[in-house]
Amino acid sequence: MREAAPFPYHVFVNETVQRGAWLTVLAVVGRDDGAMKMDIQEMAPGVNRVVLDGRLDAAGTGEIELRFTASIAPADRHAVVDLAAVPFVSSLGIRLLLTVARTLQRRGRKAVILNPQPSVMTVFETVALGTLIPIATDDAEALALTAT
Repeated sequence: MREAAPFPYHVFVNETVQRGAWLTVLAVVGRDDGAMKMDIQEMAPGVNRVVLDGRLDAAGTGEIELRFTASIAPADRHAVVDLAAVPFVSSLGIRLLLTVARTLQRRGRKAVILNPQPSVMTVFETVALGTLIPIATDDAEALALTAT
């Protein structure tokens, strides 16, 4: 008999909301096998830093898309997306960034991209992403862009 492979998925509870007699748990399922990592930290009052680590290609985007969107979009905070540890971004990764930026904009908040690697920055320049989402090279610049 073959031993079953371990189930590489985990449930990440994002938020619980009490609605009358019902308790709603907003959760997402994500893989925990090192393919794409995401960490959210408070950068300043009203501003979250979202640190991504890994390739934001089709697999990496699929890995974090639901968790990324569910964690950032409902928050009443600006989002600084730190891409220092992201060596590659595909069109799906760009779509993910644009979707979240538009959602935040509709809520009166901003998304800022922070520290893209040179190869990623070349892609962003090619598609003129900086005209839609501000791009910063350091924390102070990123915070200033959320304030404007």
